[in-house]
Parts: sequence; C-alpha cells; structure tokens
Amino acid sequence: MIDAIIQAVTTAILSILGVGGLIYWMKRHIDALKGAVDAQHKTIEAQAEILKDFETLNKIMKTVIDTVNESSMLRRVEDYKKFVDHEKERALQESETRMIENSYNFFTTLMDFIKQTMSFVPPGQRKEVIDSITLPFPDSKIQNEFKERLYRIAERAPYQPLSEEDIAAISKATQNLLLLNIQK
Repeated sequence: MIDAIIQAVTTAILSILGVGGLIYWMKRHIDALKGAVDAQHKTIEAQAEILKDFETLNKIMKTVIDTVNESSMLRRVEDYKKFVDHEKERALQESETRMIENSYNFFTTLMDFIKQTMSFVPPGQRKEVIDSITLPFPDSKIQNEFKERLYRIAERAPYQPLSEEDIAAISKATQNLLLLNIQK
C-alpha cells in the first residue's frame, strides 16, 4: 500500500512537474512568438514607410516624365501660345480703341479751334494755310477729307482782322490748348 501511495504521489508529482514544465515551455514559446510578431510588425511598418517613400518618388518621376514628355510639353507650349495670342489681340484692340478715342478728341478740339480762329485769317491766305497742314497719317483719303472740311469752314468764316495784342493772346491760348491736348 505504501508502494501504491508512493507510486501515486510520485506519479502526481511527475505529472504536476510535467504539466508545469509543459506550461513553462509553452509560455516561453508564446513569448518568443509574440517577440517575433512584434519584430515582424516593426519590419512591416518600416517597409510601409519605405514603400511610401517609393510612392512619393514614383509620383515625382511621373511628374518629371510628364514634364519632359514631348507631346505634353508641346500641348503646354501650344496652350501658352494661345493664351499669349489672346492677350496680345486684347491688348491691340484696347490700344486701337484708345488711339481712336484720343484721335477723335484731338481732331474735335482741333476743329473747334480752327472754326473759332479761321475768321481771323485773311481770305486770300486761308487756302495756303490749309494746304500747308500735313496730318501724321499715311492715308491720303483722311488728309483729303480733313482738308475738305477745312476749306468749307474757310469759305463760311467771315473775316475779322486782329490787332497785334489779339494775335499774341491767340498764340498763347493756342499753345496752352495744344499742351492740354498733349497731356491728355
């Protein structure tokens, strides 16, 4: 009986030690596996960071390739040319409109001035004065129309002789008027 108790106790102790050893061994392997999993997690995070860097590098390379790609470069140049041509056309139209407005204002002022002063030019000298006027336009049609209007004004304007003081005052007023028009 003692042998049976000793054998039961020994079996129980060996079973407890065996199970305890097994549990200890399993815990060590589980900890090792956890360490391996943590190390793999860190490796995967590092690889993900490297992959993000590669993705950024790929995007940069794609941008560079698209930039130096002949067809896309040609398209950008053509788009830029269209933009510049459009802006040039707009600027030319604005400039032309401004020039027409300035010319109209100048000629209107000039015609008003001529209407007011033509009567002070002796009738025999009016044609000579009008013929001496040259406009800064190469188009002779504009000059001819302008001179025709002046001839009609000269025919209708009555003659009013001026004194020396009147001539000096008109000369000064003419200079002032021309300076005002130039400054506009």
